[in-house]
Amino acid sequence: MFRTPLTVVPIGILSLSLAASLGSAPASAEPSTLYKPKDIQNARENIERYPWAQRIVGGWKHIVQFSMTRDREALRAFIPEFTPTTRYNQTCPACVGKQSRMGEGRFSWSSDAPDQLTCTQCNTIFPSEEYPETGRLELPHRGQTITYYQTPEERALPATATAEERGRHALRLNTAGPPMMTSFSGLIRRARASSAVAQVLPLAKLYTLTGEIAYAERALWIMERFVEVYPDYLWRSYRNYFADLPPAEVSANMGAHGGGGGRFPVGVIRHAYVADPVALDNGFFGAGRLQDHANDYGWLLDMTVAYDLIRDARYPDGRPLLDEEMKLRIVQEFLVPACEDWEHWRAVHNKGMGYFALSAAVGTLLEQPERVRHALNGFNRMLAERYHADGFYTDTPHYGLFNFSQLRPLPDILLGYSDPPDYQPQEGPRLENLDPYRMGRYQRVVEAPLRMLAPGNRLPVIADTAYDSPLRADYAELLAARFGGRYAALFEALRGARLSEAGTEYSLWYRDPDLQAPEGAAELPLRSEWFPGYHVGVLRAGRAEDTALYLTGHQFQWTIRTGHAHPDILALAYYAFGQELASDRGYFGGAMAPDRPLTGQYWTKSTASHNIVLVDDKCQPTEAPAGCHLELFGVAPVAEVLQGAGGADTRPTAAAFPVPRTVEVIQAAGFNAYPQCEEYRRTSSLIRAPDGQTYVVDFFRVKGGHPSLPHRGFRLRQHHSPA
Repeated sequence: MFRTPLTVVPIGILSLSLAASLGSAPASAEPSTLYKPKDIQNARENIERYPWAQRIVGGWKHIVQFSMTRDREALRAFIPEFTPTTRYNQTCPACVGKQSRMGEGRFSWSSDAPDQLTCTQCNTIFPSEEYPETGRLELPHRGQTITYYQTPEERALPATATAEERGRHALRLNTAGPPMMTSFSGLIRRARASSAVAQVLPLAKLYTLTGEIAYAERALWIMERFVEVYPDYLWRSYRNYFADLPPAEVSANMGAHGGGGGRFPVGVIRHAYVADPVALDNGFFGAGRLQDHANDYGWLLDMTVAYDLIRDARYPDGRPLLDEEMKLRIVQEFLVPACEDWEHWRAVHNKGMGYFALSAAVGTLLEQPERVRHALNGFNRMLAERYHADGFYTDTPHYGLFNFSQLRPLPDILLGYSDPPDYQPQEGPRLENLDPYRMGRYQRVVEAPLRMLAPGNRLPVIADTAYDSPLRADYAELLAARFGGRYAALFEALRGARLSEAGTEYSLWYRDPDLQAPEGAAELPLRSEWFPGYHVGVLRAGRAEDTALYLTGHQFQWTIRTGHAHPDILALAYYAFGQELASDRGYFGGAMAPDRPLTGQYWTKSTASHNIVLVDDKCQPTEAPAGCHLELFGVAPVAEVLQGAGGADTRPTAAAFPVPRTVEVIQAAGFNAYPQCEEYRRTSSLIRAPDGQTYVVDFFRVKGGHPSLPHRGFRLRQHHSPA
């Protein structure tokens, strides 16, 4: 049994053309996408030697128990035929207003009962006769109907009621938000399809490492079914807009309009409560055909890699598992059309990089050098446009992790790539034995989050970052696997275990089984530092294990616009004792009132919620370019001559005070933080006393603002950390 939670994430684009040999298998049957022959050998050796690697394989076997106990017809019947619906903003009509709020319905699903959902708040089971799906959203061009729940007030309206009239009585995003469909049958289709695709890559990995053909068989059975049904999974947005056209036409239309919602004739885009929309909501960014909010890349990439691993699978007697006709269908009717859909979207941001990885996988699999260049250009653009020169993501620490999860597969797919021997590019040189890890600033990108860590190996609470966000071991693991040496020691420091005792799945495939960390204590690369691209400074007083003072200089419209920054230029956060003491509220999606579910986030984003000075009782404006200029940054010892009574020299001995006293200073001036202020400047000192304790002295200078309006200062209290 498995369960799926459904709770309510040279630069330029080349034109793509399919290779003439699209219908045939690549010349080499060796895996060529995410896991190449050397990686497979690595994995086998790690499994033979290390319990941590064996546990990973055991986890895959647990995941695929469902498919391993079903035959071909049972797996085919399990995967739904028509379009799933979104998981976003669904509502439980049984407990809304009592145990749950509008738009935050939480439902669980189990393969033991694949045709029902259970509300996790009130345990009501759906479908339910008490809460029937009487609403019908017709998609006549594609012959599909989406059914959904209607409130009693909505059901009581005459059949002639308009969409707007029905929407007044419908379930909503929240009490003040737009009307939304809650479709239990659509959620069930989504859960069944999602759980099936989650089986495919673990099955293919198990076949690759064990040679047991039964694993490859079941991966193929699921792929065969998706070849049949995927053309009927229509484009839809996470706000319940549906596109009633062949998917390839929809994606081409959105691409022709810059990746937005496109421009369609009336009647093509359908919504239960919006009359005659002509755009698919906010386009690719909010869209999908199985997953939501531009998150289809994960399962499509998994399917591509799985096909790469099993395409040459053979039975013990030598018969091939896939005949040439099925290979052709998987490639032409599923993988390539899915890839082409998303290649119409050329955006480079935290939702876009997964699709460049998909292009890289399909391009290397089918030996299509133009598609590989499309992926490589996306990688280069991401590094140039969305990462500062110091390696930090231009958004926030939290979204940096999210973006990295999409970025990470691409260089692994392209590592070692060479153009086909007979290929000559129209522009630029041929690609030979490509190594993305040595390109540009990628190594700095991977190392950057390790340099900014807060005590407790957590992300610093800067802008939209939750206070309890840990740094995953992925960063140190990638550095250890690809660069070895001191990075292997970093991995051990972050995991608190030796390489032989711990590893991730990345370790399984890519870490050399013989890799060892250098002798000596392993330390994270934490020191007092100003990050000039990201405009954030951290002072650590030589106590990186439990102390950090952050001064943030987040920018608006200056380098790149981000919706996840806060208007908190020159805000301060202070960690001591390993905990936040002068805290930043960070990312909060909860409610401050039952009928206002987003008010928590509005508050935490505001200037007033930070350790800062509020001018004219207003938040810092965000419309014009704004940020800060660093004016002073330094670390220096303090004279240890203490004047006693009568001016006697009472210099402490080294034995009495083995730790020298130091002072660390950072000063920055706001640039356009408050345009009405001629001075908006902060000077903060972190001082380490001879006994090892630390304290902060903080000066905030403001000159300007309206004389009749208040300036509110949030004073930083003095805290001492233990020796």
